[in-house]
Amino acid sequence: MKDLSLGLMLSLVAFGASVAEPFEPIFDNTEAGTLVDGCASWSAQSARVVEGEYDWSLQVFKGPDCAAQAQVFEKTYDMDTRFAGLWQDLLLVDSGGAEDHELFLVAADSGERLAALWYVGEPVFSEHSIHFFEPTRDRADSSQCPQSKEALAQWEERGMPVMRAVEKVFDKKTGNVSAGEKASCYVMQ
Repeated sequence: MKDLSLGLMLSLVAFGASVAEPFEPIFDNTEAGTLVDGCASWSAQSARVVEGEYDWSLQVFKGPDCAAQAQVFEKTYDMDTRFAGLWQDLLLVDSGGAEDHELFLVAADSGERLAALWYVGEPVFSEHSIHFFEPTRDRADSSQCPQSKEALAQWEERGMPVMRAVEKVFDKKTGNVSAGEKASCYVMQ
Protein backbone atom coordinates (compact mmCIF):
# COMPACT_ATOMS: atom_id res chain seq x y z
CA MET A 1 0.00 0.00 0.00
CA LYS A 2 2.90 2.38 0.74
CA ASP A 3 4.25 1.95 -2.80
CA LEU A 4 0.85 2.79 -4.29
CA SER A 5 0.40 5.92 -2.18
CA LEU A 6 3.96 7.08 -2.93
CA GLY A 7 3.36 6.55 -6.63
CA LEU A 8 0.09 8.47 -6.45
CA MET A 9 1.80 11.35 -4.62
CA LEU A 10 4.61 11.45 -7.19
CA SER A 11 2.05 11.46 -10.01
CA LEU A 12 0.14 14.33 -8.41
CA VAL A 13 3.34 16.33 -7.98
CA ALA A 14 4.39 15.63 -11.56
CA PHE A 15 1.06 16.96 -12.87
CA GLY A 16 1.18 20.06 -10.66
CA ALA A 17 -1.47 18.95 -8.17
CA SER A 18 -1.08 20.09 -4.58
CA VAL A 19 -0.18 17.51 -1.98
CA ALA A 20 -1.56 17.87 1.53
CA GLU A 21 0.84 17.66 4.43
CA PRO A 22 0.17 18.06 8.14
CA PHE A 23 0.15 21.52 9.70
CA GLU A 24 2.00 21.01 12.97
CA PRO A 25 1.17 23.55 15.66
CA ILE A 26 3.93 24.91 17.87
CA PHE A 27 2.32 23.87 21.18
CA ASP A 28 1.21 20.44 22.39
CA ASN A 29 -2.55 19.85 22.77
CA THR A 30 -3.50 22.41 20.15
CA GLU A 31 -5.21 21.49 16.90
CA ALA A 32 -3.18 20.11 14.02
CA GLY A 33 -4.49 20.86 10.56
CA THR A 34 -3.72 20.19 6.93
CA LEU A 35 -1.32 22.36 4.93
CA VAL A 36 -1.80 22.74 1.17
CA ASP A 37 -0.12 25.49 -0.86
CA GLY A 38 0.51 27.58 2.25
CA CYS A 39 -3.07 27.27 3.50
CA ALA A 40 -3.50 25.68 6.94
CA SER A 41 -7.01 24.15 7.14
CA TRP A 42 -9.20 22.83 9.93
CA SER A 43 -12.84 21.77 9.70
CA ALA A 44 -14.39 25.21 10.38
CA GLN A 45 -11.67 27.64 9.28
CA SER A 46 -8.41 28.07 7.46
CA ALA A 47 -5.51 30.51 7.59
CA ARG A 48 -2.69 31.70 5.38
CA VAL A 49 0.47 33.60 6.36
CA VAL A 50 1.61 36.17 3.80
CA GLU A 51 5.10 37.51 4.44
CA GLY A 52 5.98 41.12 3.68
CA GLU A 53 9.35 42.84 3.78
CA TYR A 54 9.05 44.05 7.39
CA ASP A 55 5.92 42.31 8.67
CA TRP A 56 3.50 39.49 7.85
CA SER A 57 -0.26 39.17 7.51
CA LEU A 58 -2.53 36.47 8.86
CA GLN A 59 -5.47 35.91 6.53
CA VAL A 60 -8.31 33.91 8.06
CA PHE A 61 -11.16 32.24 6.15
CA LYS A 62 -14.43 30.56 7.09
CA GLY A 63 -14.22 26.90 6.13
CA PRO A 64 -11.22 24.98 4.79
CA ASP A 65 -9.05 25.76 1.74
CA CYS A 66 -8.54 29.57 2.14
CA ALA A 67 -11.22 30.42 -0.44
CA ALA A 68 -10.91 34.16 -1.22
CA GLN A 69 -14.68 34.74 -1.11
CA ALA A 70 -14.76 33.29 2.44
CA GLN A 71 -12.11 35.60 3.95
CA VAL A 72 -13.18 36.77 7.41
CA PHE A 73 -10.29 39.11 8.25
CA GLU A 74 -6.64 39.93 7.73
CA LYS A 75 -4.30 41.19 10.48
CA THR A 76 -0.72 42.40 10.15
CA TYR A 77 1.95 41.47 12.70
CA ASP A 78 5.60 42.37 13.30
CA MET A 79 8.30 39.96 12.15
CA ASP A 80 9.13 38.98 15.75
CA THR A 81 5.79 37.13 15.92
CA ARG A 82 4.69 33.86 14.36
CA PHE A 83 1.45 32.04 13.72
CA ALA A 84 1.38 29.21 16.26
CA GLY A 85 -1.86 27.38 15.42
CA LEU A 86 -5.43 26.94 16.63
CA TRP A 87 -6.88 26.08 20.04
CA GLN A 88 -10.61 25.91 20.82
CA ASP A 89 -11.50 28.22 17.88
CA LEU A 90 -8.86 30.74 18.93
CA LEU A 91 -5.91 31.54 16.69
CA LEU A 92 -2.55 31.59 18.47
CA VAL A 93 0.06 34.21 17.60
CA ASP A 94 3.34 33.97 19.51
CA SER A 95 5.66 36.93 20.02
CA GLY A 96 8.99 37.04 21.77
CA GLY A 97 12.61 36.16 22.05
CA ALA A 98 14.90 33.87 23.97
CA GLU A 99 13.64 34.33 27.51
CA ASP A 100 10.00 35.38 27.47
CA HIS A 101 7.09 35.41 25.07
CA GLU A 102 3.64 36.87 24.70
CA LEU A 103 0.86 34.67 23.34
CA PHE A 104 -2.01 36.50 21.62
CA LEU A 105 -5.36 34.66 21.63
CA VAL A 106 -7.33 35.89 18.61
CA ALA A 107 -10.99 35.13 17.84
CA ALA A 108 -11.08 33.15 14.58
CA ASP A 109 -14.44 34.65 13.59
CA SER A 110 -13.56 38.35 14.03
CA GLY A 111 -9.80 38.87 14.48
CA GLU A 112 -10.39 40.45 17.88
CA ARG A 113 -7.52 39.97 20.32
CA LEU A 114 -9.15 38.36 23.36
CA ALA A 115 -6.11 37.97 25.57
CA ALA A 116 -2.35 38.41 25.69
CA LEU A 117 -0.50 35.98 27.95
CA TRP A 118 3.09 36.79 28.94
CA TYR A 119 4.96 33.54 29.57
CA VAL A 120 8.26 31.71 29.97
CA GLY A 121 8.73 28.00 29.30
CA GLU A 122 5.93 26.10 27.59
CA PRO A 123 2.26 26.87 28.16
CA VAL A 124 0.09 23.81 28.84
CA PHE A 125 -3.17 23.69 26.89
CA SER A 126 -6.13 21.68 28.19
CA GLU A 127 -9.74 21.54 27.06
CA HIS A 128 -10.88 24.75 28.77
CA SER A 129 -7.74 26.46 30.05
CA ILE A 130 -4.11 27.37 29.47
CA HIS A 131 -1.63 27.05 32.33
CA PHE A 132 1.51 29.13 31.94
CA PHE A 133 4.29 30.70 33.97
CA GLU A 134 4.36 34.49 33.94
CA PRO A 135 7.83 35.95 34.43
CA THR A 136 8.53 38.43 37.19
CA ARG A 137 11.57 40.63 37.37
CA ASP A 138 12.26 39.36 40.88
CA ARG A 139 15.46 37.43 41.50
CA ALA A 140 14.81 33.92 42.72
CA ASP A 141 16.25 32.18 45.70
CA SER A 142 17.23 28.67 44.56
CA SER A 143 14.93 27.23 47.24
CA GLN A 144 11.98 28.69 45.28
CA CYS A 145 12.93 26.87 42.08
CA PRO A 146 11.79 23.37 41.09
CA GLN A 147 14.66 23.14 38.60
CA SER A 148 17.96 21.44 39.36
CA LYS A 149 20.10 23.51 41.74
CA GLU A 150 23.22 22.55 39.76
CA ALA A 151 21.79 23.86 36.49
CA LEU A 152 20.71 27.12 38.12
CA ALA A 153 24.17 27.56 39.68
CA GLN A 154 25.82 27.09 36.26
CA TRP A 155 23.67 29.86 34.74
CA GLU A 156 24.43 32.22 37.61
CA GLU A 157 28.18 31.47 37.29
CA ARG A 158 27.88 32.64 33.66
CA GLY A 159 26.40 35.93 34.87
CA MET A 160 22.81 35.14 33.98
CA PRO A 161 20.50 35.83 36.90
CA VAL A 162 17.80 33.35 37.87
CA MET A 163 14.39 35.00 38.11
CA ARG A 164 11.07 33.92 39.62
CA ALA A 165 7.97 33.03 37.56
CA VAL A 166 4.45 32.50 38.87
CA GLU A 167 1.81 30.14 37.51
CA LYS A 168 -1.24 31.70 35.85
CA VAL A 169 -4.35 30.07 34.39
CA PHE A 170 -6.36 31.44 31.46
CA ASP A 171 -9.99 30.25 31.59
CA LYS A 172 -11.54 30.15 28.11
CA LYS A 173 -15.14 30.31 29.39
CA THR A 174 -14.65 33.53 31.33
CA GLY A 175 -11.66 35.00 29.51
CA ASN A 176 -10.07 35.65 32.92
CA VAL A 177 -6.54 34.97 34.07
CA SER A 178 -6.13 33.83 37.67
CA ALA A 179 -3.21 32.89 39.89
CA GLY A 180 -2.13 29.26 39.91
CA GLU A 181 -0.51 27.39 42.77
CA LYS A 182 2.97 26.67 41.40
CA ALA A 183 6.16 28.67 41.10
CA SER A 184 9.05 28.25 38.70
CA CYS A 185 12.26 29.97 37.73
CA TYR A 186 13.82 31.10 34.49
CA VAL A 187 17.17 32.48 33.40
CA MET A 188 17.32 36.09 32.28
CA GLN A 189 19.68 36.34 29.31
